[in-house]
Amino acid sequence: MPLDWTVMTVLGIAMVLIFGYIRFSLYKRLDRAVAAGDWVAGGAALASIRPWVATNIALGVGIVCFTLLV
Repeated sequence: MPLDWTVMTVLGIAMVLIFGYIRFSLYKRLDRAVAAGDWVAGGAALASIRPWVATNIALGVGIVCFTLLV
């Protein structure tokens, strides 16, 4: 398999794992806080989600840049 395919596959799997962590762990925390009307905890949950989303976006942009350059 060419190097760019391998990099895309590995980083794509990392992105899926990050999404799973956000959706099945961090989002549940946000959902519980909103259902309880605890807006401070909801804000804290969103603050913990935001860097992971930024990481996923950065990985996606990195994948595109890497494959265009290779």
